[in-house]
Amino acid sequence: MEKSKSLKALKQEYDKLKKKYKKFKLPKFDQLNKDFGVEVLAEHETEMLATLLRHRVHERIDTFFRVMERLIIPHDSIMFLHASKQLDENDRKVVMELIEQLSRIEFESLALETLNDEQQDIEYIVQVYNEWQSMKKKINSLMRKINSKLKKEKEKFDYFG
Repeated sequence: MEKSKSLKALKQEYDKLKKKYKKFKLPKFDQLNKDFGVEVLAEHETEMLATLLRHRVHERIDTFFRVMERLIIPHDSIMFLHASKQLDENDRKVVMELIEQLSRIEFESLALETLNDEQQDIEYIVQVYNEWQSMKKKINSLMRKINSKLKKEKEKFDYFG
């Protein structure tokens, strides 16, 4: 199937879910796609779209969970060891709060793996999408702060080099 046709079909299937579970207020496809890259699911034919959407959301959450975790415990990465040194006490508190929130979300998704319940998958997607709106701002702020400090540090070393 051609990519544009499969993406169109995915959007149509998503719209069916959105109508079926109207009371849960799924975000628009484009909004969910922007935050979680769900358009990659256009490659798959499935009767379990809600589950695949949840998996994709979980993947993105897991990525950011791993990043936050490595900022606190950078044991196997020079990059994260260096980045973690850029965090002040307040930043570490924010990272720990994000870790708690992200890990709760991850465990919820893992619990849903045992149920095969479309409605609960939809509820999860809506809940995570809503929580993600504030989390992504905190993550963006942290990453920009770390990057800014790393640039200043590099400039300091370049000056003396």
